[in-house]
Amino acid sequence: MEKLNVPDIITVDKQDFTLIVWTRNVSAKQKKLKAALTKRAQSADLPAQDFSLQQEDGEEQFDKPLFFENTEYEFEFIFKKHLSVEKIEPEIAHHYAALADAFHPKKRTNSLAGTINFRNHLGKATLPLRYRTTDGLQEVPVSFTVWPTKMDLGSDFEAIFRDFLPDYYEWRYALVAPTEHSFKRQRSRQKDFPLLWLAHFKSLWKVLQQQTQLIINAPHNRLLTYKKKLRAERIKGKIPARLEQKISSDFSAGQYARRYTVAKKKLSVDTPENRFIKFAISTMLLRLDQLEKMTKKKESARESADYGLSEHFFTDLKSWKGALTKLHRAPLFKELSPFNGLKNDSLVLQQRTGYSGFYRAWQELKMYLDAIGEGASLSVKSMDELYEVWCFLKIKKLLEECGFEVASHESANIQQAGLEWQTKDGFGGAFRLEKRGIKIRLSHEVTFCKTKGEVRTLTVNQKPDIVLEAEFDSGETLIWLFDAKYRLESKSDDTDRVPDDAINQMHRYRDSLLYKSMNGYSRPVFGAFALYPGYFDQSSSVDVNVYQTAIEELGIGAFPLLPSEGISGDNWLRLFLSQKFGDGSQFTYASYLDSADRFYVEEPPRIPTYGMTQFRNASKTLLVTSAEDHRAPGYYEQFHDGSASFFHMRCEASERENIEEQIMLSLKYLIIASRPSNEQTPRVATRKWKVKAVTKVRRSALTYEQTGKAISASLSELYWLFSIEDAGQLTSPISKPDGHHILEFIHNEKVANSLKKQKYEQP
Repeated sequence: MEKLNVPDIITVDKQDFTLIVWTRNVSAKQKKLKAALTKRAQSADLPAQDFSLQQEDGEEQFDKPLFFENTEYEFEFIFKKHLSVEKIEPEIAHHYAALADAFHPKKRTNSLAGTINFRNHLGKATLPLRYRTTDGLQEVPVSFTVWPTKMDLGSDFEAIFRDFLPDYYEWRYALVAPTEHSFKRQRSRQKDFPLLWLAHFKSLWKVLQQQTQLIINAPHNRLLTYKKKLRAERIKGKIPARLEQKISSDFSAGQYARRYTVAKKKLSVDTPENRFIKFAISTMLLRLDQLEKMTKKKESARESADYGLSEHFFTDLKSWKGALTKLHRAPLFKELSPFNGLKNDSLVLQQRTGYSGFYRAWQELKMYLDAIGEGASLSVKSMDELYEVWCFLKIKKLLEECGFEVASHESANIQQAGLEWQTKDGFGGAFRLEKRGIKIRLSHEVTFCKTKGEVRTLTVNQKPDIVLEAEFDSGETLIWLFDAKYRLESKSDDTDRVPDDAINQMHRYRDSLLYKSMNGYSRPVFGAFALYPGYFDQSSSVDVNVYQTAIEELGIGAFPLLPSEGISGDNWLRLFLSQKFGDGSQFTYASYLDSADRFYVEEPPRIPTYGMTQFRNASKTLLVTSAEDHRAPGYYEQFHDGSASFFHMRCEASERENIEEQIMLSLKYLIIASRPSNEQTPRVATRKWKVKAVTKVRRSALTYEQTGKAISASLSELYWLFSIEDAGQLTSPISKPDGHHILEFIHNEKVANSLKKQKYEQP
């Protein structure tokens, strides 16, 4: 690749080589990070770039970040003339195959070169350079931090990880990745997690090895008393008085061949402390052997597992096992008895050189689930994976804020696969949440296909990130889709937008999924929305979601969603879910709080095919009251004898009860409570009326026949005019006292008759 006229971002000269790092244009990435941090803090400075070429040399600081996600970097180690790449065999011994394979030696330039793109992996990256000289194997780790351009690596990353606890604690870790992270001390659920143990072992390996060697060179020993039977002439040293008398007595009796028990003392290394050291080494060997089996026991990462392991992983694993085996075979450990535990605290393990260091390291390794220290670094999944699952958990959390309770799930959504934990995708690992009248199934990465399921596609399979299914007491199920996109669109202004292809994908999801029933196909998806890491001050009225109009009118759009606390990064999504499922819904009448009908009056599902009109056929029955003033003779009687043809009502009445216009237009039946005569008798409903047509007209357009009254002064006031016909007599009349101008939906006539009678009749 031909380099542009852009200077190398890093050049470091060492005794054996010169390292040069180059990328096309890092200033654009710095500006993006600067903009992201400034939006959060209003006056944020760019963090310094750490860079270490060798651990003992310490870190070098640069004024601005140089390494970023989704950016290609050229690394070139140019070796000095006294070192030839053919002889020194340089390599990047990274456990991640993609990084190890990216480097290759160049004879022409006597260098080791490679191009790396860290994709969406953030955190500390280490490139372990290895080469051989006359002094042996040389290891030079090159370490630096890879920064994001859309988030704050500190606060956002920590906030995301906090939301993974406790159910997704293990899922976030990866066996190998281009970057690693150090974690603060925290408690974990007590389950075996080999991946954490391996990370801890790597961080403690040198300490364990050094301390064991100190123990072998200067083992702890003590005087042990043992008894031995000897003939008198072989007993040396001072003889106890009683034994001397016994020997003298036996000699007097002529018993010269008799043997006597003598107590002897000698230094021995067969101590509980040494037995403990041997046991610990044996345990680590067994653990490493188990890890090797879990990764298929093969030398080639291509043939082992789908972790992306390089051959250096297995080489290092064998190296650790070989070193431990060599220590375990030391003469010291051959003289020891079996280890039966430590009955008491040992000052040797706590204070003696070698033993104390080994014991402390062993305790930390033993308690790896409870003590993740700063020294242990672990690989984690890429940020796009983390962001996707975090969005899934965030929606679940926001639904709980709407009053839903988790009915089932526990930790069934993740399962161990080898050394890593994976999500159990699809409906099998879904959260199930419930509240009055609504059951929600929140699923991750459901695959909709052509061959099975009530909801399916007719073309190609679709796999949205997050599927929210809401089932209502009526039996209807509605679907909302969400897709997490860890990307931002590059625009000329500073407004954070999701890429255009993400919006196109939402249209595809909504239009491709169909519900198959006996009556044919229908569209079950009421909305499809992208979630992306855009920043807006969602706590104020200054910033407005740039996709709000599309969300309200089309049911397609996006929500910016960020994890950091204190910046209101989720308010717009919270408000959206609250309006759909919260108790603070704009629908205040009880019959619609628990019904799917209220979603059909929104704009997106009512968009018809060109040239057609679309209504919700819900067979709704509305209980209404007639006017209280005097009308033409026989006007009220017609609502009781079945001869009425029209009924009119002020639009103000339905607006006062927050009944949507589309609901009024789609009414199928009316129950009209009116006085049976012009006398001052209570209003009562005796018949059910079928609605043939509904129109909104001004008072000036209503006739005397329709209203039973002459035209009033307010000619411009809007009225609902119902064209009706008799649908039969009610089994039980419904009485309403004067002054109660209440509109009420009736779902079941038998239930309504019994309840309404108690509710409206005079005491």
